[in-house]
Amino acid sequence: MRRAFTWIELVVAVLVVVVLLALLGVDLPFYFLFGWAWFLGRVTPNVQPAWDQVGVFAVGVVALTVLAHVLLRRANAGRWSNAARLVGLVLLVFVAGTAFVGLTHQVGWALTDPEPWVRDRLRDNGRVQLHLQQIGIGVFHALSDKEGQLPAGYLADRHGEPLHGWPTLLLPYIEEEALFRRIDLGKPWDDPANAAAAGQRVRLFTHPNRPKELAHGLPAMEYAANIHVLGGDKPRRLIEFVPLGENNIVLAAEVATDLRPWAYPVHLRDPALGLGHRHGFGSRTPGGRIQVLQLDGSVRQLVVGENEALGDALIREMTGARR
Repeated sequence: MRRAFTWIELVVAVLVVVVLLALLGVDLPFYFLFGWAWFLGRVTPNVQPAWDQVGVFAVGVVALTVLAHVLLRRANAGRWSNAARLVGLVLLVFVAGTAFVGLTHQVGWALTDPEPWVRDRLRDNGRVQLHLQQIGIGVFHALSDKEGQLPAGYLADRHGEPLHGWPTLLLPYIEEEALFRRIDLGKPWDDPANAAAAGQRVRLFTHPNRPKELAHGLPAMEYAANIHVLGGDKPRRLIEFVPLGENNIVLAAEVATDLRPWAYPVHLRDPALGLGHRHGFGSRTPGGRIQVLQLDGSVRQLVVGENEALGDALIREMTGARR
């Protein structure tokens, strides 16, 4: 008689399929299953707990456990382990209920939205979001290697002329180390010695729906960094932005106009110009939705035409400019 698959065998089979799809370039299932691990890895070091609220929560859990123990003793089941299981079950139900409410809200929004969300958001915006998240992961890997220093906006020669931009400096941290080794950082990006490397496409730097986009005959860069965060040839420290609120500060975002090759040394825009500005951040996605990578590693979606409603104060916060 043929036996059924065990849960362990089923999980292993699913993981094998996911890995094979990732090797074939279909990475959406991989990020769907394991994207939370990358998110926690880059966000957790920057979390600043409100210890007073943590204390209140801990006291509440202890009090609830004691109360459950007292009630269970009256029912002749008064073991502390039983009380702990009951409290754990209550917390699990609470967390699951909160997650279900969020899931229901998102599904309802997707089904009632008049725009073609499956094509334009799940496929287009979703992949742009993944690109920005991976760029953010690269930035935070660079941070850990440089003791809290963000990458410089560009590498300059002794006369202050830009040689290579932050996308080039980020290559070793986004699984493009082989390409990085082919670049002579002592020579300009457009020097003949760097021509072959500059003509190489970098998947994370291109729009998912326009992978062959060219700028001046070379693979284009469709994302730019905030000039107030990565601007100049002097790197800034992440701690400088903590008082400003990292969840409000733009690190990088999509660009729609004035595209340059990814190897070009200056890919910097100013959020203060407003969304959709020719020299600012923008998107060619239907609906004018712009994916924005924030300094805390999260990706936020903003809409061209609604930035005025954000108010000048938020726009100033998004710049991260020195005050």
